[in-house]
Amino acid sequence: MAGVAVRRIWRTLLRWYFKFFYSHRLQRPAVVEVDGFPFLIMPGVFNPCLFFTGEFLARHLRREPILPEARVLDLGTGCGIAAVFASLQARRVVAVDIEQAAVRCAQINVWLNQAEHCVEIRQGDLFSGLDGERFDLVLFNPPYFRGDPQTPLERAFRSQDIDARFADSLREHLVPGGSALLVLSSMGEERSFLEKLHARGFRCDPIAEERKLLEIFRIYRVEFESDAL
Repeated sequence: MAGVAVRRIWRTLLRWYFKFFYSHRLQRPAVVEVDGFPFLIMPGVFNPCLFFTGEFLARHLRREPILPEARVLDLGTGCGIAAVFASLQARRVVAVDIEQAAVRCAQINVWLNQAEHCVEIRQGDLFSGLDGERFDLVLFNPPYFRGDPQTPLERAFRSQDIDARFADSLREHLVPGGSALLVLSSMGEERSFLEKLHARGFRCDPIAEERKLLEIFRIYRVEFESDAL
């Protein structure tokens, strides 16, 4: 119970902190640079550096061995940062986001970083529109706080059922032996994500970790148990 109370207080503090100190920054375009790659962040689109997790995943992808012939799916691509970094190694990257503003922003950043030869941006909700398509690697930096989003930007933070929907559909979009990289927070629904994936036969191994104040961010490698043996 104490852990639940701490998470609730932390989420409330973060919400008010960003409202008073950062909300004005989210209403105007910004340019950020990650490992020498520029990204234009349009108003209402998740900023991968301001909120850390996008930058965390992108920098991990510089160390992640991706086969040259791999097909990668980037769910909830936002500004497209993970898709761009995945394109440095993979043959093909499909990047999906539910928000039209994010789709436009990601497309601009794909062009800006000259990745249009292998990155395709689509609008869709999670795995919708991907029937029959399978990937070697799925990337997901999800909205890991429970709740109903009140604004388009809050879709990047809050969802009532994203953990269950992701776990239910992941296997049918992975090739045999494929895997996913999932970013989770100790202050979010980390346990719920992991429990739902375990219940559907997946193994989840933490492979990277960063601490920011009271919050611990982890990247998990998710593999179907029988494929991982």
